[in-house]
Amino acid sequence: MGSCAYPVKYVRDLTTVEAYACLKGVVFLEEMGFGEVIVEGDSITAIKKLRSPENDRSLIGVIINRIKEKTRIFRSIEFRYIPLGANEVAHAVAAWRRGCNSSTFWMEETPSEAESVEETEFVTGSPRNSEIRGTGGRK
Repeated sequence: MGSCAYPVKYVRDLTTVEAYACLKGVVFLEEMGFGEVIVEGDSITAIKKLRSPENDRSLIGVIINRIKEKTRIFRSIEFRYIPLGANEVAHAVAAWRRGCNSSTFWMEETPSEAESVEETEFVTGSPRNSEIRGTGGRK
């Protein structure tokens, strides 16, 4: 099981931040050797683009297409939309991250910054099954 948080700087568009957070999460899961992945996010636009079989030609297309390229690595990967309110742990970690300039990783534990939130996963999983709950914020 693992968790990660990355700084995202100089991006004003929240859909771009969501797509970038998803890319970083997928890279993290790849590096940890996960095989079956569920990616959840609160950006309906990013999730729809990730579900589409078409090559994305929008402003965030470069990020979306990189994520799609990485999906071949996993035995299975699913992209799910979840409402903003269901993403409390991700938002707690994102709020904490706003003041940091480096990436942070947790292994085999829940981030202490999110312990007060009832839900216990931000980017978590096991080598067979995993789940990403990502969110972004402006820096």
